[in-house]
Amino acid sequence: MPVPGVSIGLPAKFNFGPAPFDPKKPAEPPLEVLENFKGTFSGRGFNTIFRPNSDVTPTDVGVKPTDISDNVLELNLTAETQIFSDSLGPVPNRGLAQQPDIVLSGLPYTQAVYDVTEEPIEKPLPKNGQGLTSIHFESGLWMRVPASKGLQPSYNRMASIPHGTTINAQGFTEAEKKPGAPVFGDVDITPMFLEGGEKQPFKSQKLSNLTVRRLPPAGKLGLIKQSMLDNPNSVLVEANTGKEILSNTTFSVTTNPEGSSFGGGTSNIGFLVGDKKRRVAPNALTFDVSATYWISTVRTKLDLPEFHPQGPDDGIVVPVKASRPGEVVPSFFIKFDVPKPRTVFVKYTQIQYSQIVNLDFAPLRWPHATVATLAPVAAPLLEKDLENAN
Repeated sequence: MPVPGVSIGLPAKFNFGPAPFDPKKPAEPPLEVLENFKGTFSGRGFNTIFRPNSDVTPTDVGVKPTDISDNVLELNLTAETQIFSDSLGPVPNRGLAQQPDIVLSGLPYTQAVYDVTEEPIEKPLPKNGQGLTSIHFESGLWMRVPASKGLQPSYNRMASIPHGTTINAQGFTEAEKKPGAPVFGDVDITPMFLEGGEKQPFKSQKLSNLTVRRLPPAGKLGLIKQSMLDNPNSVLVEANTGKEILSNTTFSVTTNPEGSSFGGGTSNIGFLVGDKKRRVAPNALTFDVSATYWISTVRTKLDLPEFHPQGPDDGIVVPVKASRPGEVVPSFFIKFDVPKPRTVFVKYTQIQYSQIVNLDFAPLRWPHATVATLAPVAAPLLEKDLENAN
């Protein structure tokens, strides 16, 4: 069951279009891989973050710690909902001199993430979020920027985070489609020195170390395992176990694209940045953000109950039966007649992502890793899209 999300609604038939005095109406360019971002997606994941620890307002970690005091490692099993609104329509950008005008396309989105570390995996998540702690909210835009004179096409994610950071992440490499399930690289959350880049591991990265500054404390880790800290992407691999994944398309965005100085970046409020003139050090400067997405086509069984719609708008939501506790599966909205219960095959879009936010404080750069697997919620399903199973 999905946890709450927030939708950014657009007025009916909203689009930028031409100015009233501009007779030319630009055609909306294709969203390409972003076409898969439709409606509501919900699922589960894992989050790790090294937080700054204040001597004035220290974090209570439930034990008497014996490790270094300037940071706390927080771990979260997560439930997440992302809601994608309708396309913005054609978005014109004007070129100067010899640079022609271009037309962008894109869509708004919101992301809400909750901690479910201590929630029993067999227990359905509360739809209203009651009793869950929200750990992240983000609103933003996904944009497709076409090629222009001297510039490659790109995918662009613009986002605002309540802690005081905005990001503009770009991907100048085209999305790549491959057969079968995604292959995930490894992710290392070990901090590194700002000068020289040497790795600096901490005792809190080993779950066997109990008297360390880490949340949740020992005994309340739920299903968090050492392998998840060693490589957060292992959570994505496990989420795909037993699924029939027909194909996957992957693309990446970053605020610091290699070999390009064309825009992008992060911006932080003063509290996060600090002030060198006043000798105020950064508290948690977001240096850069990188994220990779895998958009998979998954085939699964769906048990349809007997259903007889009473009108053109009458419908029911039918979830896919999970094969194991906590499995991320979709649900579908049907409006067609089902004379008797039947089992069918259906295809759906699954979104997986792996994100690293590098935070700078003390003399180190601290990787903040987030991964998740998301499936559609109440996705419209047409009778013509069914494959007979029996």
